[in-house]
Amino acid sequence: MYLSRLTLNLRSREARRDANSSYELHSTLMRLFANVPKEMERMLFRCDCRDGSTTVLIQSRTKPDFAALPQGYCTDMKCRDDYAEKLNTLQVGQQLRFRLTANPTRKVWIPQPNGEKHPTRSPLHLPDQQEKWLRRKMTDGGADVITFSIERQTTRRNTKRGEKANQKEQIHVPVLFEGVLMIKNRVSFLHLVEGGIGSAKGYGFGLLSLAPA
Repeated sequence: MYLSRLTLNLRSREARRDANSSYELHSTLMRLFANVPKEMERMLFRCDCRDGSTTVLIQSRTKPDFAALPQGYCTDMKCRDDYAEKLNTLQVGQQLRFRLTANPTRKVWIPQPNGEKHPTRSPLHLPDQQEKWLRRKMTDGGADVITFSIERQTTRRNTKRGEKANQKEQIHVPVLFEGVLMIKNRVSFLHLVEGGIGSAKGYGFGLLSLAPA
């Protein structure tokens, strides 16, 4: 896998647009893998705005083609080609710092006029619900949460364009989790990292960032 970091140039019209729309950002980032068969790529990304700068972290199976980005879109672009090697050194019992912007939800069934029920996702707003969601996802993915903090972020609203412009507006309630985890099952944990956590991955959720504890 590859781990890339883009620093957006907010003087660029395209970069400003993408910084304010996860849907548009996803469309731009998919250009980086335009020549890769869809079944071979599983891109995860996260947009972080801190200290006056906006960065985009990208996790991918294949190396991104930065030449596909709009001219002047970034002030800096980096790609680590040793990320898979780093992940392969992880061991059971090892503790790691983690960062995750997620979309914690639960499935609910909405009654329809025809008597059937339609599944949809409902955001988890309460901190204790969000904690249970995080611990369950981590446990299922071969890790235990040692310490963590929760920070709810601004609600995101995304409207699609083109042929999908008439579809319902997508509303997400982002939650930033940061803390320390311990690996309990190495194989399950590596699958968790590669696949991401939770729903709405196409809107910038689910990328699990790791660092030495």
